[in-house]
Amino acid sequence: MAIKLSRTTCAKSSLGLSLEKRWSIDRFSAMSRLWDLTEKDEANVRHIEQTIRDVDHWKNDPFEVVRYYKEYYTSKNHETSLKKVETVWRHMVQWRLDYDADTLLQRNPKPDPLWTQLPCKMLETCDRDGDPVFVDRVGIGDSFGILKHFGVDAFADHIIWIREFHCHPSFWGYNNQVRNFTVIIDLLGLSSGHLRPGLLPLLQKTARVQQDCYAGWEKRIIIIRAPAIFKIIWAIAKHFFDKHVQDALIFGTKHDYLDVLEEYVELEDLPPEIAPQGKAKGYPGYFQQVSLQGGSFQPDLIGSTTSKNSQWEPTTSITNACAANVKTKVLMKGQYSWDPVLDNRMSVNVVYQF
Repeated sequence: MAIKLSRTTCAKSSLGLSLEKRWSIDRFSAMSRLWDLTEKDEANVRHIEQTIRDVDHWKNDPFEVVRYYKEYYTSKNHETSLKKVETVWRHMVQWRLDYDADTLLQRNPKPDPLWTQLPCKMLETCDRDGDPVFVDRVGIGDSFGILKHFGVDAFADHIIWIREFHCHPSFWGYNNQVRNFTVIIDLLGLSSGHLRPGLLPLLQKTARVQQDCYAGWEKRIIIIRAPAIFKIIWAIAKHFFDKHVQDALIFGTKHDYLDVLEEYVELEDLPPEIAPQGKAKGYPGYFQQVSLQGGSFQPDLIGSTTSKNSQWEPTTSITNACAANVKTKVLMKGQYSWDPVLDNRMSVNVVYQF
């Protein structure tokens, strides 16, 4: 089945471009068309551009900034939410510098083949809007077996590697800009085993980083085939997700999930593990190697090179790093810690510690 993404725009990635070229009229207009911005939206994004001009990083780009604008801006709290967009965006850049995220794919270009047993991948097909589709069959995967083999640090590393991989300009093509994607989370097979020690803390760590440092990529999250135990797990896990993320969730039961999915994606554009008539495979490259079959983790897979794959060594809190790191002091301005007025979901001292 051919790749048929349709909602994209032809514009060079921000990598290698100067700050002025990133925010050129042509690129800004292309971004506005891709995201269907109103004149008021355009003015707001241009305002944010002026407030972050001191940050010369490739993420200071309209195609990147607009994701944070769409994720955090609300017209009811105009000034406050504009400030929040800037604050969260700055923390994202801070995190990328502190943890050297810009070189993550260079440092780890080819994950251990054992990771292909983690059943989640980007598909080669698209949803009805022409945007990509990402499938995660967390219920059927042996997360605890993987955790025991690799450890929590390496597991967290790989989850962030997956996000960096498919959100990086190189994944979609350096001259192609993608808007956002549909996420399908299949909970078939979810059990009390997913409450084993280490799994919920892993979710908490990675959920926080993905929401703050990769904001605006998920258009919708569709949760399907959740068994009764999901209510128990979700009572704990929901606290790891921001309210606007919780509000965006769409649920499909084991009885109606195909009808729910069909509203957003053609069923043949899904993998057969999700829809019987599905024909979709993984996006070319790494995701074509990933299996959605699930089952017990097999640590003796041929081709495995290591049982540990730890990449994220720093454990300094972001707020402390701002005061200690010369790079970040040059980069950031104003208040670096989380403002409880702007974000009441957590304490001021945010720690991304793996």
